[in-house]
Amino acid sequence: MALAETLLGRVLGWLPVPWSGVRLVSKTTAHLCTFGHPVIHYLGDPIPRMGLHIDLSLSLWARGDHKTTLHGFAAEAEGQALREGHFMFKEMVLEPGAPLAEQLLVLVPPEGEALLARVGDQVKLSFDLTRGRNKRLKITVEPEGV
Repeated sequence: MALAETLLGRVLGWLPVPWSGVRLVSKTTAHLCTFGHPVIHYLGDPIPRMGLHIDLSLSLWARGDHKTTLHGFAAEAEGQALREGHFMFKEMVLEPGAPLAEQLLVLVPPEGEALLARVGDQVKLSFDLTRGRNKRLKITVEPEGV
């Protein structure tokens, strides 16, 4: 039996230790979308459309004693690398005990390609942190307007 499977291993896993890195907590959602996300929109004008993309709502905070900064991220779904669309990623500083950091992003497929992800697929995110190993999240893609 491995140490991690014993009661002692579980208790040791709960202890904050310097090498444990940063523990991120996430309430992140991903929705398919075809809206154009105009910066300025006039009432009565039709909402512009664009190709199928993913709207990503990031809500993150750090648990434990470690402050960290997210410098960037990589995203992929169904084996297709995704890039930022209209909204550019801004560094997120996560401090323990601070309110959650929120950011909205649009993920689009590479130039000239159609989005392969569909409802129920997973978007895989890998965050570049100032402290500890890169963190990975998997978010299930939900339908538009949910």
